[in-house]
Amino acid sequence: MDLSLSGLFALISLLLIYTVVTDRGIKALLQARDHCVKMSKRWRSLGDAEMAEFFTRISASYSSLARHVLILNGFALVAGILSMVLAIDYFMKWLS
Repeated sequence: MDLSLSGLFALISLLLIYTVVTDRGIKALLQARDHCVKMSKRWRSLGDAEMAEFFTRISASYSSLARHVLILNGFALVAGILSMVLAIDYFMKWLS
């Protein structure tokens, strides 16, 4: 097998691993955001508006971070698909 073909397969593997890891990371970020929303509601019910606002801002930061990671995950998925297409094309040329 040619060195560049093995490099393409390695790139595909890395991109697929990246998408799995970031998917789990997004789920963890969203769970943390949900926890901050609960804490904000709890502090608001206790009458402490300052702490409620603090947790509201943290939950907004988690949401923003999850959104950015999701966008990067989409780019990695597209790059993985394009790499797979290139690898299949290269492999078909190698066979003939």
